[in-house]
Amino acid sequence: MKLSKIFLYTFSTIGTIAVGSYLAILFILPPILNSPKMVKNYEKYLSKKTNLQVKIKDFKFKTNPNLSFNLSIGKFLISNGEIINIYNFKYKTKSFSIKPNTIDVKSIFVDYEKISQLLKNKNETQKTEFNIKYLPLINIQEVFVKIDKNSNIQVQNIKAEKIGDVIICHLVATLSNPYTKNPIIIGKTGAINYYKEISFDNLSAQLENSNLYFSGSTNNLQIKGTNLPVRELEESFLYFYKIKNPKKKNFIENFTNFSGTIDIALNLKNRNLIGKCKTKNLAANFSKFNIPIYLPKTIFDFNNHEINAKTSGLFGGEKVFTDFHLTGLFSKDLITSGNVEATLTNKFTTKYFPQVGIMGKANAEVKYKTQNKVPKIKYILTIPQGSNLISKYGNLDCTNKTRRIFAYTEKHGDRIYLKNYDYSFLGATPQKLLTGIGLFEKVKGHYSPQYITIKTLTPTPVEIFQSFIKNYVQGGNFTSDLKIDFPTKTILGKFTLNDIYHKDFLYLKTTAININKNDLNLTSDGTFFTSPISIKLNADNNFKSGFLIHDIEIYLNKFIVKRGNYSAIGQNFKDKKPTKSSNYNVTVERGKINVGEISHTKFNLKNVEILGALKNNNVQFVIPQTQYAKGNLSAKGTYNWLEHSSDIQFFASDIDSNEVATHIFNLPNQVQGSAFATLHLITKNKLNDIKASTMFAIDDGFLPKLGSTEFIINKSKRAKKSKWLNFDKIKFSLSKITNIDFSNKKVLAANITGTFNIDNTELNDIKIYSQSDYLSTFIEGKYHIDSQFAHLYIWGRHNKTAEKKIRILKIPFTFLYKIIFRAERSKDFYQDKIDMIPPIKLNAGDIESLFRVYACGNINSNNLKVILKDLK
Repeated sequence: MKLSKIFLYTFSTIGTIAVGSYLAILFILPPILNSPKMVKNYEKYLSKKTNLQVKIKDFKFKTNPNLSFNLSIGKFLISNGEIINIYNFKYKTKSFSIKPNTIDVKSIFVDYEKISQLLKNKNETQKTEFNIKYLPLINIQEVFVKIDKNSNIQVQNIKAEKIGDVIICHLVATLSNPYTKNPIIIGKTGAINYYKEISFDNLSAQLENSNLYFSGSTNNLQIKGTNLPVRELEESFLYFYKIKNPKKKNFIENFTNFSGTIDIALNLKNRNLIGKCKTKNLAANFSKFNIPIYLPKTIFDFNNHEINAKTSGLFGGEKVFTDFHLTGLFSKDLITSGNVEATLTNKFTTKYFPQVGIMGKANAEVKYKTQNKVPKIKYILTIPQGSNLISKYGNLDCTNKTRRIFAYTEKHGDRIYLKNYDYSFLGATPQKLLTGIGLFEKVKGHYSPQYITIKTLTPTPVEIFQSFIKNYVQGGNFTSDLKIDFPTKTILGKFTLNDIYHKDFLYLKTTAININKNDLNLTSDGTFFTSPISIKLNADNNFKSGFLIHDIEIYLNKFIVKRGNYSAIGQNFKDKKPTKSSNYNVTVERGKINVGEISHTKFNLKNVEILGALKNNNVQFVIPQTQYAKGNLSAKGTYNWLEHSSDIQFFASDIDSNEVATHIFNLPNQVQGSAFATLHLITKNKLNDIKASTMFAIDDGFLPKLGSTEFIINKSKRAKKSKWLNFDKIKFSLSKITNIDFSNKKVLAANITGTFNIDNTELNDIKIYSQSDYLSTFIEGKYHIDSQFAHLYIWGRHNKTAEKKIRILKIPFTFLYKIIFRAERSKDFYQDKIDMIPPIKLNAGDIESLFRVYACGNINSNNLKVILKDLK
């Protein structure tokens, strides 16, 4: 009895508790959970978890007698609906379960871009694995997911119904994006099924004109498609890649205008992908040069975690072979590698890269490998013997050798490391000539060089870059160990040149350049037109604003000036007009040139020192003082580096006027005396255009040939009437006519001054004044230096009283004077010229005679054409 009561009380208590709990769940729990206070607690809890403002409206929780429950929410908002906005959410469970039996939603809005930004702030190690193990009956009228400002997904009428033991879900999702011409549509045909696991029943993904079909479970998924346009798949791939990597460029972006088709037959089973993808007539344009690539047939073989492909086709019309290998698919250790080989000819470069021409052929090869997201690429260009690369900058040359250019790069983020490069001669005994490393960084969207090193492994022939410097130097070899820093425009290291020539006049035996952190030092020795020359230079090691030379010293033993010298020196620069790009700023703070001897057919200078500076393409220089024509010569002027023009002032003192007149003007023994002179020289076009103006003064000067030069006078009409004057021509000189001994310097010592202008080989605007006791003259006219041909007017005054009676050829002088000096009553007409004649010495009672002479012809010959007039 006792035991039965215990059981009775126990079961009564349990029953009472169960009934009470059941009634509490039905009638007490819903009001509590639906209370405004609890709703506020839900909002507060969710807001704390998401760090966002969460709002819940029209929250209703209801329990059913079968112990299932219904939940409905009128609105669920995150950030006032700007991130997530759910309307009319209804959730029903099965008996004794919290798993949903049905879910009904009117609309869902999700801003994926903002959610992604929020997830970036979370710990990256906290990853969520998406694995659907249960599918309820779903009825969602509309879902809108904003991916970014240009892309979105719209899903209409998601419905799941149960047929037998299988839940079948139908949906139509439309993905709009800027990369595909038309939206991607998923679920137009087929369905998603659930029976113990999720499976796909020929679910379609339509990409414009192509369809991919998915069949089977997630652990054994079949993916098939036939004659799918490659362009559409490329656009879709690029879209999904950009979602995950919005700021990264994929290698496929180097290709445009895809065409061709692909057949896909793949099986994804337990994360192993097996099958084949076959492309037909695959074509695209490569890089900004739009080089067409055509591959008629390519098979991509998928085998577990590997993909392999080999094919051949055309690259810019040239035959190309390529292979592709991928390992570690679906793993962290993903590695891709491949090789591209092509033989290129001038047909290729003419059409797609006209900056470079190919004489013969060039074998190009690219080997690439990407591991741990680091692309590693080897570039190899081999130019066979007899072939050449040609450009406006220079040619590869050395065509008697097989040449190879090699470069190996690695890309880490926005940096491309040039791990190694080299230039080699191939053959029976390969010879690596140049090697180095470098770095390129992405600056304002473009890769710019940061530094590069240039190192020779052996003395290297200059001919490998001879054409790039326009054959400026020839022969010889060089060694190099340099580092070029592009942002700071500085160079570090050493560079030497040995046994090099420039044309046929400059030979440099050794040239050594040492470049430190702050400065550059150069020393060089050789010959210039067979004369020893040495050069020393100190410059600033910063080339941002140009080339700054602090000091330069040049010593030349002897320089022989010839016409050919100038043409040879200037040959490399002729016909080149300076441009903005070629106008590189060179500045010389202090320059000094010492020449032991400067020799020319017209002059000879000893121990010449030139001091100067170069700025803004103008050389400012002075010649302090040097010996010339037994006197002194100095100069000061400018020379324009780009225009090859000069403006120079020469100053001469105590020079031998006869030596200058003889050698410079081809006027031997025409003038004597110690002279002072200034010459303002202006040259253009590398001394091919010379203009000058000269002033000179000779104290105690002498014109020895003024009276002794003979001239021939034809018989006048008056002489022809004379029966006893039976000769046709009479030869005279001015000294015989004027009875003045022009050979006696004591008699005709004069102060001679004058001016004239030089126009290349012509002397124009000649004005010479000569003053002595017995004879003074004013000479004007012009003279050609090379031909020695002159047009001169001589205006003179002499002491007529000092004449003595003389005979010439037994003829009385008074009679000849009437024949030769025709009286001309034009004194008043020529008064301005007469005023230019310096005065002579006249004693009381002396008579002054004025005369005018016109002389035309070779001034150094005795065949001058002369007209003489006695002015009255």
